Amino acid sequence: MEADVEDLISRLCAEAAASFSDRERDQHEAGHEAGHEAGHEAGHEVEREDRDEPEDRDGDRDGAWRDGVREVAVAVLDGVARRRLPGPDDLVPHREWGHRLGESGAGAARVADACHTAGRRVWDDLSERARAHGVTGELISRAGLCWAWVHALSAAAIQGHTADTSVVDTAARLVEALFAGRTGGVNLAGQARRLGFDPDGAFQVVCCRPAPEPETAEALHGRLRTRPGPSAGSRPGPSTGTRPGAVAVAVRPGLVVVLFQGGEPDGVLGALGPAYAECLGLGLSRTGLDGAAESLTDAEAALRLSVARGRPVSFEDEWMPIILMLDADRLAPLVSASAGAPAHLEEAVVLWAYSDFSIPVAARRLHLHPNTLKYRLDRWREVTGWDPRVRRDLELTLLHHNLNTVQGRGRR
Repeated sequence: MEADVEDLISRLCAEAAASFSDRERDQHEAGHEAGHEAGHEAGHEVEREDRDEPEDRDGDRDGAWRDGVREVAVAVLDGVARRRLPGPDDLVPHREWGHRLGESGAGAARVADACHTAGRRVWDDLSERARAHGVTGELISRAGLCWAWVHALSAAAIQGHTADTSVVDTAARLVEALFAGRTGGVNLAGQARRLGFDPDGAFQVVCCRPAPEPETAEALHGRLRTRPGPSAGSRPGPSTGTRPGAVAVAVRPGLVVVLFQGGEPDGVLGALGPAYAECLGLGLSRTGLDGAAESLTDAEAALRLSVARGRPVSFEDEWMPIILMLDADRLAPLVSASAGAPAHLEEAVVLWAYSDFSIPVAARRLHLHPNTLKYRLDRWREVTGWDPRVRRDLELTLLHHNLNTVQGRGRR
């Protein structure tokens, strides 16, 4: 008789495992409506559990969470059916799953939640089946075994998650050292190597403001590191950029820093996505850890100009206005004579200079008669005392224009 009961409980575990896998697949495909259509209490319980899940996970994180719940549940049911404790080989796939969930940006609490959610669902399902067959007492004798599996798999998953989190912690320490200028010593080079960097290679840095819906460093790191490469023949860009090589992400109050190596800048910017594009600065590619610190300084300065202009700024492309912006207070007295000068006169001088000093070309760009443009050049000299046909006066005019631009005033 006892053998018959043992066989029955093992059969109930197998049925629950099959039912659980089917139910999870149906929910993934059909959404939470599956809970309303299910006719048994276990289905309603699953629906209630799913309504408690956070709604801010992206598709990868949600899929990884569901995979973990299903895999833990099936493993626990198999262990209960066979009346055995988990061994080392049983823990490996769950450690790998925890690592994947960490890459998707989920915290350690979310990993533990998946394991304990699986445990609760398994026990509720088994309890209902046992009651229907009158073997509740016999099932209770296996409760300790059930939760021993849940705790062992949870510990393995968290261990895998922590391995990924430690990468993010190392990245944060590396970036903080670059901020502080502590680029010497074996320790920093060792941190760089652990992150996959060549300490003597070329580094580049992106600085940007956090997205409207901020991401954790874990989420950004996982997204940048695992982004697919380009299709054959595609040109690197915001949607098809090459896969970044080594990458380190650090999140500070009001600032996100991405240090990368071995990938095209457009690929990294594309991986960040449009949520970060409005306020973003890209530093120069520079060699070695000292160069990484300099690229970080570049990127921070470029970010300041980006905030003023409302678009991404590359130090390589816009170094002049960036430098002017950094020394704006020092340079301002040089152009005080132009205070209050009409913007349309300044615009005429600037476009004339940027048109290789051609009156006809500049007039066409401004939709003016050439004589009107000449009048505005003369009028600028009368108002400011700067003759645009004299080199020093033209330099002061262009300085005035660029200072206005980087400070958010005047024509952009």
